Amino acid sequence: MGYNFLHHNAIKLIKKLIKENKIGNVISAKSQFGTYMPDWHKNEDYKKSYASNADMGGGVVLTSIHEQNYLTDLFGEAVEVKAMKTGGNLLDIKAEEGAEILMRHESGVVSNIHLNFYQKPYYRNCQVIGAEGTIYWDFLIPEVKILYKDKTEIIKTGKGAFELLDESYTEQMHHFTEVIKGNSKPVVI
Repeated sequence: MGYNFLHHNAIKLIKKLIKENKIGNVISAKSQFGTYMPDWHKNEDYKKSYASNADMGGGVVLTSIHEQNYLTDLFGEAVEVKAMKTGGNLLDIKAEEGAEILMRHESGVVSNIHLNFYQKPYYRNCQVIGAEGTIYWDFLIPEVKILYKDKTEIIKTGKGAFELLDESYTEQMHHFTEVIKGNSKPVVI
């Protein structure tokens, strides 16, 4: 199983900042992903895509799994989950087009995830809220911010959003080959 966002510079930095206790005890996290599915592939009928059909493994929750994955990597497995569909058939697809997910993790952190296939423009972000500050990441801006009461630290993560995304796939492939060679343990089990 491969999850390239576990190899994304921003997610790796967020994990490091949490381990270094940069924002104190983590209380909660919020993550959002929104995209307009009809714009994905201009020459294809999006309604025929696997993502549009639950019986093909589609729907926003399974298709847009990155947020659930990296939040469980950061805070432990979900021990309690609540969810609601959103959208109400805006796209005329045979799967859920939006979801609000609330998870309580093994660590006690509560995370909230918003996913949708109907948002314009594309949007993806994450914030981790601690007792001493907040870590904030916007996918389209190659930096991670640490917001405190009286100051903000900005840490650059690379050249650009899509270069970082490409690098995450490359890092995932490198990790896979290292696991095959027996030089590394899988980050996903």
